Amino acid sequence: MENKTEVDYFSKMYPLNSIKIDNRFIERHKKEFRFLKDIELSENNVAYAFSHKSMKTMKTLFIGFVYMEKKNDYTWLEGLEIKDPAAYLLAPQLIDFAIKNGANIASINKNNSKAIKMLEDAGFKISSEENRAYIMKL
Repeated sequence: MENKTEVDYFSKMYPLNSIKIDNRFIERHKKEFRFLKDIELSENNVAYAFSHKSMKTMKTLFIGFVYMEKKNDYTWLEGLEIKDPAAYLLAPQLIDFAIKNGANIASINKNNSKAIKMLEDAGFKISSEENRAYIMKL
């Protein structure tokens, strides 16, 4: 796993901009980012895209997405997607954003040790198990 110094350096080198996703965004980008077709936006379901500007091309590049759903007293971190494996060091920034926007519970595949570790580093703890997933709460 990366160390905190690497993550802090990467976060400073590649500051992210967040964009609240709407249905127009989904229609425009669903061929490029297939998982967008699974997002259902509503008053209780929100999603954000994260981008940064390429220093080489000066183009805006989408590198990650967060999808959250409010249910009862919880805000579920329903999805966190990183487009480019080289950008995995930015995942803590996306998790931090989700927490600051209310995410306090997540369901994570038991085999996804990287995601489990990142959520634990952010303060989540395993609270229960279901079939192939851990339920993790802040």
